[in-house]
Amino acid sequence: MAATFFYLESPGAGEVLQWFRSLPARPVELQADGFIALHFESAGALVLDQNRRIDPKQSSVVTLFEPGVVRDARWTVGEVHFLSQHIRQRFPSLAHVQTRFAKWLRGNRIVWDQRSSEADGFGYFLEGGIKNLAERIYALPSGSAAYDAGRYLIGHHESEIALDRICKSLRLRGVEC
Repeated sequence: MAATFFYLESPGAGEVLQWFRSLPARPVELQADGFIALHFESAGALVLDQNRRIDPKQSSVVTLFEPGVVRDARWTVGEVHFLSQHIRQRFPSLAHVQTRFAKWLRGNRIVWDQRSSEADGFGYFLEGGIKNLAERIYALPSGSAAYDAGRYLIGHHESEIALDRICKSLRLRGVEC
């Protein structure tokens, strides 16, 4: 079953990428449009679609969208996608990586949980559609410090129109954008 994990960390910190790099069966890193595809060669083949792009549903890959900076001010929330279909049957070793990653990530602070109002801050510093998209967001140490300092965060999929709307809203709160 497909799974997506959301996390906060300082752009460039690379703690999540380092976690994958530290695995005994280290994945091959492939740069793609705005993300890194982590191919676990020992788990299975890399499948390309008719446009010669990686097909994450048919391949033994994890897609990683690292946190970044938008408009010199907003940080984006990081995302890790395990999108392989029938992962337990087709790619059991990748399913094991998914389980281990989920356990590791759960060791960090939760700053957003759609199902609970007990998560830190009730998502006050999360802007745009990320609260609708992410069921739960974990903060790694650098992300936790930024969140506590009042850093506003957005999803990396926000359009320019959405960013304009977010910035307008933040300016009303006295936040430069």
